[in-house]
Amino acid sequence: MYRADHKKGGWFSLSEKSFERHIDYHVSMHLKDVVKQLDSFLSGEYVGRLLIGGSEEAVTKVKVCFHIPWQRRLSELSRQT
Repeated sequence: MYRADHKKGGWFSLSEKSFERHIDYHVSMHLKDVVKQLDSFLSGEYVGRLLIGGSEEAVTKVKVCFHIPWQRRLSELSRQT
């Protein structure tokens, strides 16, 4: 039953900021997992350059997940939105 003094909030009583942090956390965990898998694959192969693309925000988030040697090999394509 609805109570007038119920706790207001978003999805599962999460505030909007809390919900955004929750999403950011899962995105960060996914990126770390992707980079880990990619690093494992690339360690057995010769790759002179790695190309990543997307929005500036996405490219920046991916870049910081890579180890320094791979960061030097990254080429970026940023999409203007």
